[in-house]
Amino acid sequence: MTKLVIRVDDIHPRMKWATFMRFVEGLSRRGLTATLGVIPECMDAQLCHDAPRKEFWDTIRQLSTEGWIVAQHGYRHVYDISHANYLGIRNRSEFAGHPLDIQAERLAAGAEILLAEGLRSDVFMAPWHTFDNTTLKALERTGFRYVTDGYGFWPYSEGELIMVPQLFARPHGWRLGVYTSCIHLDGMSDVEIERMVGGLQRFEVVSLYEAAKLPRPLTMSVLSRHATKTAILARRLVRDQIKKLRAAVQPTR
Repeated sequence: MTKLVIRVDDIHPRMKWATFMRFVEGLSRRGLTATLGVIPECMDAQLCHDAPRKEFWDTIRQLSTEGWIVAQHGYRHVYDISHANYLGIRNRSEFAGHPLDIQAERLAAGAEILLAEGLRSDVFMAPWHTFDNTTLKALERTGFRYVTDGYGFWPYSEGELIMVPQLFARPHGWRLGVYTSCIHLDGMSDVEIERMVGGLQRFEVVSLYEAAKLPRPLTMSVLSRHATKTAILARRLVRDQIKKLRAAVQPTR
């Protein structure tokens, strides 16, 4: 049976707090939890909507005790490089393209901030889904064990890390393997949140840790990784070609 993992990106003290709490309350009423991508020190102005919430860290600590998984969502969520990356879906990154030492330093700095707040995470969630093979080495060096990204419909190993693939932005009727739904709450209305949370009753929701322990059908897992990689890269190629064509036919002023 298909398993669904819920991950929520861009969790930090200046996010849309009321929206976040509405989502948390909706899941909690149904006995569900999610993986929360906490930005240790958010410096991304586009994500800052409210004044800093004094209760933010207390709330995250409480959710952690209730089974919600805290993932380290990068370091500052500010991209400073464009570089080819593991998934090949975009180039901007806080990590991919930087040397191993710099990536490891950023991971360690983020982890130190979380530890100071009483939170220890072994799960990495890359900003913009961009990381490279050097990032994976840096993650191993700094004690991470799980990555909430990858190709395919089943968790798989990359060295000492377990990749739990994320391919879809919303839960839907996909009936194969294990997949992760990636949710960005800031752009969702109250109605959209209620509809999405209510629709989760159609799925078997599991935590990222539970998903990582599930049996992996080796042949199907490898095939699905190749298939999704091909599809993602083909989609990117088509998208880039469409952009070039549109730019070529734009009327000059």
